[in-house]
Amino acid sequence: MTDQIVSIGSVRKSHGVRGDVLVSTQIIDDSIIEELGYIYIADPDGSFTRRYNITWLRQVHQGLILHLESVDDKDASDALKRLDVGIPVEHLPELPADRYYHYQLIGITVKTVQGEVVGTIREVMETGANDVYVVERGDGRDVLIPAIKSIVQEIDLEAQIIIIDPMENMLELK
Repeated sequence: MTDQIVSIGSVRKSHGVRGDVLVSTQIIDDSIIEELGYIYIADPDGSFTRRYNITWLRQVHQGLILHLESVDDKDASDALKRLDVGIPVEHLPELPADRYYHYQLIGITVKTVQGEVVGTIREVMETGANDVYVVERGDGRDVLIPAIKSIVQEIDLEAQIIIIDPMENMLELK
């Protein structure tokens, strides 16, 4: 049986000319990556089939600078830009209450406090100030829901439901 690999961030950009990459993660303690000694980088289709051993890493303000085995020049590291980075789910640290990994939210149904089904979360965007849930409506169009306490009232992972109290006109499609 293979481990379930979950996305924990992405390759932001190349760093230097020797194949290093800058990775941003959503995990609280990046030392887990150092202890693990490897990461997976997603294929363009999103599947995690490529495992890379980490030959060295350095923590910087923007994330982690990694040198990956077999990624030895800028062209090789440029090919990894904007691809997801993953690790086996069992290596993820527990999060504090009211914090969630993105993979836990993808596919969850979003409803309003009045019970109206808004749609299903298909992506979580990181904006810096707060995450934004990209919710696919039944007609295929998306609505953006800021992940802030005044709007997101409840997240129930067991029931796979998020309850929101949307601002006026938030769910209006133009």
